Amino acid sequence: MAKGDAIQYPIDDLRTIAATQHKALNDTWQNHQTHLNQYILTPASTLPKDVADAFRSHMTSWHQTLQDHYDALHTLLNVLDTGATNMEQQDKDVSKEFQGF
Repeated sequence: MAKGDAIQYPIDDLRTIAATQHKALNDTWQNHQTHLNQYILTPASTLPKDVADAFRSHMTSWHQTLQDHYDALHTLLNVLDTGATNMEQQDKDVSKEFQGF
């Protein structure tokens, strides 16, 4: 490593991963919601009431579990993106401290 070179985090890679995975996650979640409503819950309304209610309750519970996982993944991707920004700022701060050495 030559004088003046700085160790840098893979900031661009983290941002790219976060952006790519955010899009994939959001697209998948939107497809899930469309499928759930159009192909599962709407047709289930034609079932007898006692069956429809039990089925709807089960599917709502299942959907909530998926929602919790979606939220957790979304948070992780936000942390990656924020982490990249924080690492970039720390790189700049450390670089300023060592200028002139």
